[in-house]
Amino acid sequence: MLGSSASPLDLHLRLFGTRVVVQAWFWLITALIAPVQLNSENGITYLLLWILAVFSSILLHEFGHVWMWRVFGVRADILLHGMGGLAIADDDAPKRWQRILVSFAGPAIQLVLWAILVWGVLPAFRVSLREYPSLSIFLMYLLIINLVWPLLNLLPIYPLDGGQIARQAFQMASTRSEIVNSRPALVASLWLSIATSVGFIVYILLPVFRIEQPYMLPVSPLTAIMFVLFAANNYQELQTIQGRRGPMDDDW
Repeated sequence: MLGSSASPLDLHLRLFGTRVVVQAWFWLITALIAPVQLNSENGITYLLLWILAVFSSILLHEFGHVWMWRVFGVRADILLHGMGGLAIADDDAPKRWQRILVSFAGPAIQLVLWAILVWGVLPAFRVSLREYPSLSIFLMYLLIINLVWPLLNLLPIYPLDGGQIARQAFQMASTRSEIVNSRPALVASLWLSIATSVGFIVYILLPVFRIEQPYMLPVSPLTAIMFVLFAANNYQELQTIQGRRGPMDDDW
């Protein structure tokens, strides 16, 4: 579970019976990736709205995992760190299909929020929003974060939720055991993860080479760095797995 805070600047909360720790790095990284020009009019206001939108969206995402774990009788805490968030459980769900549902619950609850905003909130307040530009900006941030981010998170790239789902699905297809992992299944899921990472890196960098993207995504070319790290870590894990002999336990 969550240990003691490494920094006195970390924020400790308890929400809905769940312990939440927000590291100081979370606020800094969130501010650095903000699509805001601070020297513009209302720049500081829009930066604060961006941080609030990211914080609330990622927190909702992690609660999606936590609440699904509770359905299966497992307690979990939440850690928000510089690269996003983690729901840290006391134990894992006993069945693979349950683990898939836990992984899917985070992106799913964000997509539900996006649908509520699009088909509920915006039609109800469309006229009045013109009078409140800050509220309009905040809702725009929520719409982008809770559509684009969960869809990216569902890519079959480990350790994203989509990669977790793919790993469990490969295991379910290769073995009936809930304890012993199949090396071929893990290898296949890692190769899928690496290939998807490389493909998305190429997609992100298309504008750098003056090639038009088929579908424009509101992501920065710097996002490619994160996917490079994913690919590198997956390849390192792949080499480790292929170098092992004998039965594999469920730690993989």
